[in-house]
Amino acid sequence: MAMNNRVSTALNNALLDLKLGKWTLVSALPFYYDMHKYWFIKPNTTKAILKHFGVQNLAYQPSPTHAFYQSYSDFLLELRELADPKLSISNAAFTGFLMMSIG
Repeated sequence: MAMNNRVSTALNNALLDLKLGKWTLVSALPFYYDMHKYWFIKPNTTKAILKHFGVQNLAYQPSPTHAFYQSYSDFLLELRELADPKLSISNAAFTGFLMMSIG
């Protein structure tokens, strides 16, 4: 992730101070900047994907952290590399495909 831990922590803290520290807000800006590099974190989708694939070492928390984002991104990248490239025209398209598949 190009946005380093210090920057993402500062952004998250600023949003938390405004009571806006939610995954959808924190992840939207980087995602719209580069839809192939960053992930848009939707709580229900994230929880469903982690549960479906039995990911034990990642626990979704409502409060955003850089550590979770990085680990979840790495997990999604591994899955994306195994899938047909047509399914990942953007990272949101790929997670949408996963959600529809496990539905």
